[in-house]
Amino acid sequence: MINEWWTGLDFSLQIFYGIGIFALFLLVLQSLLLLITGGDDGGDIDFDPGTTGSYFSFKGLTALAMGFGWTGVICIKAGLSPALAAVIGAVVGIGIEAAFLLLMAQVSRLQTDGTFKTESAVGCFGTVYVTVPPKNSGAGEVVIKTGTRSVHIRAFSDVEQPLRNGAEIEVVGLRGTAVLVKPVGGGEEAAPVQGNAASS
Repeated sequence: MINEWWTGLDFSLQIFYGIGIFALFLLVLQSLLLLITGGDDGGDIDFDPGTTGSYFSFKGLTALAMGFGWTGVICIKAGLSPALAAVIGAVVGIGIEAAFLLLMAQVSRLQTDGTFKTESAVGCFGTVYVTVPPKNSGAGEVVIKTGTRSVHIRAFSDVEQPLRNGAEIEVVGLRGTAVLVKPVGGGEEAAPVQGNAASS
C-alpha cells in the first residue's frame, strides 16, 4: 500500500517527501542516541568543532532539511509550482535551522557557565588521586576542591619526590590543560613516600 502511495506521487512530491521523511528519521535517531548515551551532544557531528552551533553541524543540517522537505510538500499540495515550493522550503528550512542553532547556543551558554575552568584551580587545595611523578617526569591526577565541587584533573609536580595517593596539595600553576601542584606547606616531606622514606 505504501508502494502504491509512493508511485502515485508526482516526482516533485517524491523529492520533498523523501527529504522530509529522511530528515525526520535522522532527528528521531539523534534523540534516541541522546537518551541512550546520556551525552550532551546526542551523537552530533560538527564539521567545525571550534565553533559552537556551526551552520555545518549535523543537527543544524537535519533541521534545515526537515523544514525544507515538509514545507515543500505543503506548498505543492497547495498548488504552488515545484520551483516556488523549493524557494519557500529553503527559506523556512534556513529559518528553522537558525532558530535551532540559537536555542543550542543558549543551552551551551548555560552549560558553560557551570563548567569548571582550569584557570580557576590555581590557588585551590586538594588531594592526590593518582600518584604524581617527581620533577615533571609524568602526569598524575588530583582532586581539586573548588567551592562546593570536587574536580578530577591531570597534574604535574616540580618536587623531587612523587606525590602519592592521599597527599594534600596546592595548585600553583598550569601546564596546558593540566595543573602544577606542590605539597601543602611547600616541603617535599609532605608527600607520603612508601618503603624508601629513610633512603634520602
